[in-house]
Amino acid sequence: MSLDQRLRESSDEIRRAVTGRRGRALPSVVRDRRFARLAVAMAAAALVLVTVGVGSFVLTDVPVNDPVAGAPTDVPVDGPVAGVPTDGAMADDFPYLVLDVPDTYPRSAYGVTDDETGSSVGTHVVYHQASEGDSGESVERELLLRVQAEGQNYAPFADLVALAESTDTVHVGGRDVTVYVVPDEAIAEGSYDLGILRWIEAPGYEAILIPWGLDQAGALDLMAGLRRVEAEVWLDLKAALEEPESTTTTTMVVAASQWLLVDLPGWEVTRADESTVELGEMTFSDGQHQLDLTWRPGEQHAGYVADRAASAAPPQQMTVDRQPATMFQYVGTTDFTTLWLNGSRSFEARGEFPDRASYEAVVAALTSVDVATWLNAMPESVVRADDRESVIAAMLSDIPQPDRFDIAELAPATDISDRYQLGARVTGAVACQWIHQWLDARAAGDAATEAEAVDAMQTARNWSTLIEMTESGAYPEVLWEYADAMAGDGTVVGGMVLTVEESYQNALGCLTEN
Repeated sequence: MSLDQRLRESSDEIRRAVTGRRGRALPSVVRDRRFARLAVAMAAAALVLVTVGVGSFVLTDVPVNDPVAGAPTDVPVDGPVAGVPTDGAMADDFPYLVLDVPDTYPRSAYGVTDDETGSSVGTHVVYHQASEGDSGESVERELLLRVQAEGQNYAPFADLVALAESTDTVHVGGRDVTVYVVPDEAIAEGSYDLGILRWIEAPGYEAILIPWGLDQAGALDLMAGLRRVEAEVWLDLKAALEEPESTTTTTMVVAASQWLLVDLPGWEVTRADESTVELGEMTFSDGQHQLDLTWRPGEQHAGYVADRAASAAPPQQMTVDRQPATMFQYVGTTDFTTLWLNGSRSFEARGEFPDRASYEAVVAALTSVDVATWLNAMPESVVRADDRESVIAAMLSDIPQPDRFDIAELAPATDISDRYQLGARVTGAVACQWIHQWLDARAAGDAATEAEAVDAMQTARNWSTLIEMTESGAYPEVLWEYADAMAGDGTVVGGMVLTVEESYQNALGCLTEN
């Protein structure tokens, strides 16, 4: 039986259980299996949300107007900022938290108030997580992350805590986290002991994480994905989830406020290429020195740190964009690199500087900005996602294309592209298909089709995109060499004599065998 079904069928019994327990202290450990299941079902009810109207959420099975449901009861917060009433009851430094973890998607988010006092309780986000089990089976679970005023009574959490057979305090991620271990015999959900977490996130505010389906170790692993965000970012997440059939991930929304710029006079972006939320690279310069910034999926972080450590002096620790970072200096050089994690992404900043102090000063100046500010800092050589389609069409305007050429393959989902790199991708895609046609025609003895490919490639020296690119790199020269080889003896020179067939895909960056 699914969690939703079990909760629906148990709703009346849950209410009766709550009614019978009003005003009674919870025992430290509940051993009655039947009542334990009811208490856990009630806690799980907080994970099942339904939409009422547009953008309003209430808990199913514990209605906001049910007098036996106990107080306080969650009710949606109206007004410009969810969780921050316009009467100013919540402090400006309220710690908005989100989970930024791979394969974990937010399902609903809302701000809540105490229905008796009208004061703010905090924020409440439910996530859906999908993963693969030890035997390759699909495993799905629900995670609840709640931030509220310290000491606020949240009944589902209290009932689960009452079932815990042990507690422990663990220091993780700079937080002292209390772990409540609810034994399997109390919840009958599987062969695991549920781990529930609580900690003080900021003075006066506590956070609760109920990771349904995870034991203590699994719950603590989630802490690495906690992200403190501004109110506006949290609101963006909430708004995105209110869109029908939303596929928003926390990374997509949170990363919108994690684009980095060097906040120093004279430093500007000189290059950015194929950048998305998950993967990208860019270069900053002050005219004398440059810093290369790369970001990649967080699961690759440990491997890159180990690789850098293998050829560098012992690492030093520093802070970058409010995150702990590991800095390396390559042995015998003034080449420095620093790596750090931020949410689900791994960052690396590398550059050659006169000394460590001057390098550290630039890296320490890397500052998070919103995506609009970041895009406005891009040089003219950067092509934005909104302009990509028209730029590609213009690049292709004077290039003969094979019959089966598909322009759609040139439009991956990137936020920005470097114009030179995009030009190489466009001209290379056309050249790769002409070369493939030429090779097939030669093998089949089709002289007419072979000649068509040769003639098309002979126009390459007049392609305006390649002419423009000669000012920035050598890719046009490489492509022209292959065009000449097609009209000649079919060989190119790259340190050794190579045939077009054996070398063109690597040399021109053909994405697939065309």
